[in-house]
Amino acid sequence: MSLQVDAGAVVCADAEIRGEVVIGAGSVVQPGAKLLAIGGPIVLGKNVVVDERAELVNRKDGAVLSIGSRTQIGARATVGAVTFGEDGRIGAGASIGDSSAFGNGVHIAARTSVASGTFVDDHCRVWADASGETRVDHDKPDRAADRNRLQTEQVLYISQLRTLLPKAMKLLPTS
Repeated sequence: MSLQVDAGAVVCADAEIRGEVVIGAGSVVQPGAKLLAIGGPIVLGKNVVVDERAELVNRKDGAVLSIGSRTQIGARATVGAVTFGEDGRIGAGASIGDSSAFGNGVHIAARTSVASGTFVDDHCRVWADASGETRVDHDKPDRAADRNRLQTEQVLYISQLRTLLPKAMKLLPTS
């Protein structure tokens, strides 16, 4: 196993981490999360949050599962070998198949399934309609205020986790 935990990251010791994994500075990996680099590496950018019981599993040989900085992965989400841009959100219970790519600022709604091989542009919303079919909102109005609000929420959330988790959980050492 090759694990690199950059300075300022908070990684709970009971997270399951296997294979070549890089956890960027300031990122948080919560209890019960799984980062399984079976086929290729997993790379988390800076200030990424992997919520409890989320699973990032890279089974594809030669592929890199890459999560951009300031992205939050919700509880019980499952993520395959994908490239996910910065400032995004993957909702709780969402499922993303292998060989997919997502731009910056993409938000995937809770409990939404995204098929393998999906490509989504910057600042799009992805959700499941009432029938369970996956939909993508390609309408990209200027969402600067929305992005600023979400980035502020992410900073506050990470700050709270960095304060609370060391008091309640055993943590892995950083590099």
